[in-house]
Amino acid sequence: PFTEKYNQNNVDVYLDDESGYKYVFHNGKRLYFPPRTNESIQHEYKQLVMEQDQESPHTYFDEKCTVKPGSVFIDVGSAEGIISLDVIETVSEIYLIECSEEWIKALELTFSGYENKIHFVKKYAGRYDSDSTITLDSLLKEYEGKEIFVKMDVEGMELEVLKGATKVMTKNRCNFSCASYHTEQAENELKTFFSDFGYECDNSKGY
Repeated sequence: PFTEKYNQNNVDVYLDDESGYKYVFHNGKRLYFPPRTNESIQHEYKQLVMEQDQESPHTYFDEKCTVKPGSVFIDVGSAEGIISLDVIETVSEIYLIECSEEWIKALELTFSGYENKIHFVKKYAGRYDSDSTITLDSLLKEYEGKEIFVKMDVEGMELEVLKGATKVMTKNRCNFSCASYHTEQAENELKTFFSDFGYECDNSKGY
């Protein structure tokens, strides 16, 4: 029923004449999109905010899972960056891990003015380091002892990314919010992995 609160026809789309990119206002900030029709942007934005409704099982945050002030935020699979935009004023730094070229320019526009906080990582997060992938252990090796929050939705590769983050998990104070709906086994696999490292696990509400 919560989905009925959202209507894409109420979403206003604007054109940035200087860049040629379109954007919407999200909580007072510009959220840019790659070249799309206005209707596509309206639909996409509606889906994004609907997914983060507190009644939605897709939401990354709830009363038990919050981003602490001053923490380092890792957005694995950032796409348009709406989640990072929501926490930009709270955290000390953000790493946007996104290698899709169509999103890079839009992300740069969205986070213009936050250069002191934003780091763009144009690779895939993974289990090993290579020309196209990077582990969270390598990315965050200079942050030992820091408060880390990792948001992750990478089309079923979440466990592989976590296997490249074992040092981070043991040497930092970490919170993870991971998608677990891409495969039937994902939920149990992720819970087992986290439990093996002494982490408490919980599910988002809903189906």
